[in-house]
Amino acid sequence: MKPHTLGWAATALLTSFPLAAQKKDADWFQKTYDEALQETAKKPAKLAFVYCWEDGSEDSGSFYRHTLQSEAVVEALTDFLCFSAKRDFDNGRAVCERYGVKRMPTTLLVRPSGEVEDVLVGYSNPAWLVAELKRIRQGRETIGALRDAVAGAPDDLDLQYRLAVKLRAIGDEDSYTSIVTAIREKDPKAKTDVGAQLALDEVIAEVFPGETKPEDIDLKPLKTFLIKHKNKRVQFLGYDRIAATEHKRGNLKAAAAAIKKAAKNAPEDLIMDWGNRIAGHAWESRGDLSKGDLKLALKLAERSIKKAEEIDQSGFTDYAGFLAWRYYTFAYAQYMNSKRKEAIATMEKAVALLPEEKGIKAALDGFKSGSIKP
Repeated sequence: MKPHTLGWAATALLTSFPLAAQKKDADWFQKTYDEALQETAKKPAKLAFVYCWEDGSEDSGSFYRHTLQSEAVVEALTDFLCFSAKRDFDNGRAVCERYGVKRMPTTLLVRPSGEVEDVLVGYSNPAWLVAELKRIRQGRETIGALRDAVAGAPDDLDLQYRLAVKLRAIGDEDSYTSIVTAIREKDPKAKTDVGAQLALDEVIAEVFPGETKPEDIDLKPLKTFLIKHKNKRVQFLGYDRIAATEHKRGNLKAAAAAIKKAAKNAPEDLIMDWGNRIAGHAWESRGDLSKGDLKLALKLAERSIKKAEEIDQSGFTDYAGFLAWRYYTFAYAQYMNSKRKEAIATMEKAVALLPEEKGIKAALDGFKSGSIKP
């Protein structure tokens, strides 16, 4: 099962680490959206990469600076027509309204006909985005592919839920409601992971209406729900969401406590990205965290890198940065836990994979010289 709720901090660890070497920006189409769709057919991927964003969104800013301007992503996007849909502007607002986009950033992969092939919600790091673009071009786990899969396996609740989440992300509430209603009829007591996830979704919608400020959110209904529902995946996702809120409020102690609870149930299919993020943010906040918190971050980073190595060996992506940047984070987790020798060895692996990345080389030099303090 691949739920849509991920990560207690959506921005990348690179917000405070040295930045990767940058290349020129992607070639953003400057005319109208209708003209963009006409030009999309001329591109090798036959898809428009429609980036929906707005001013004031921290995730939008991080996604643009650290992902969309990275060399690997700029290169991957040459096969797509790139269109910027800023919600604050008339043209961008029309695109967001047309596809029911609510969360920023959201990236739509659109056919020349205007039909959405797939949707990516929220922040993605460079390695993950490159891999996702490859997946979409191969037609795997896209909206169309999931429709076909659901038709061939009408009793697979997991497939139905994954499709429903994507349809809701592009504003198709009627289809979402229809699918969810059918799932509830098949699992009225929410005994499956999917049924439990839907129950959590309802509470999340109640606790986090619209774009409420973190300090105005009442977490009590979510905490009460988690006391009653012991599904492991729901426990992980629920406490992960609590940690994210507390982190945004600046309550690091409460965030760390929620992370400990989430970590007990962290599923294997989410640990790679989640463990990497937790380790990165632990480094950023290391001066305010306990030794136990730092050790937990290292443990999660170890699980993350193990999973990343497995996926890399499977041929998931040929982008070297997929593994290199995870070694980079893992090395910092080792370093802040007084494992300097191991951290240097891990960072050397990252350098070997991406020798031209100045940020990784600078980190290695800082570890060796001691100019970077644990």
